[in-house]
Amino acid sequence: MKKGIIFFIIIFAVIFAVPTFAQNYNATFNGVYGYILTPTAITCPAMNFIIGTTFIFNTASMPISIVFSPLKDWEIGFAYELSFQEGVTNPFQLSTKVQFVKGASFGIIIDSFFGGEGLTTIEPYIALHSGSIFGKGVMDVTIGKGFYIGQGQDDLLNLYIGTKIPLIGDQFVLLAEFLNNPHRIGGIGYYDVGRGAFNLGFLLNISDFLTIHFITFDILDGFDFVMALGINLKLGL
Repeated sequence: MKKGIIFFIIIFAVIFAVPTFAQNYNATFNGVYGYILTPTAITCPAMNFIIGTTFIFNTASMPISIVFSPLKDWEIGFAYELSFQEGVTNPFQLSTKVQFVKGASFGIIIDSFFGGEGLTTIEPYIALHSGSIFGKGVMDVTIGKGFYIGQGQDDLLNLYIGTKIPLIGDQFVLLAEFLNNPHRIGGIGYYDVGRGAFNLGFLLNISDFLTIHFITFDILDGFDFVMALGINLKLGL
């Protein structure tokens, strides 16, 4: 636990020493530029990166994510979950995305684990971006295909629908999504027959480089839903 806290402090000491500049981005909970877990067809702006960290109250864990764009319309992402419990296998996620035409992207997400046996999933996907059906805001529909390596379910077709709706200008926005592939980051991944989940969150833009997000996962599942609180730092090179 002490090593995790020290690592966390060092990262943020480095971050605040780097110059930043303005633009409002979406939350990046699992190392993919998007809503909560739903990828968006829009890539992180070129020569920018976002570092996010979120505390998961139910699992006492802290996913850390990094999204970076070395070139226009190309994005690379990574997420790793720090666990404060002994003997817990830590999941990680790698991703990349290319926007091949305006409003449409092709990407790949790899889910796996550090420090133990676990199922690895490779998921290519297509994301389509448009305006929101709820008026102001944006919306994405993403379709992916999961290819499982090792024991587990058969390969599955994954659907994500995410929207971002401004509540108070661009400073306070609502994030909502439905998906049937919640991934493993944050201990919220489950791979039984009923995989559908509805996630809801709020994103508060504190400044041009800092946002705070509050997220609830699987809120239609009675009182078993997962709650999380985190921040995103937006940096430019």
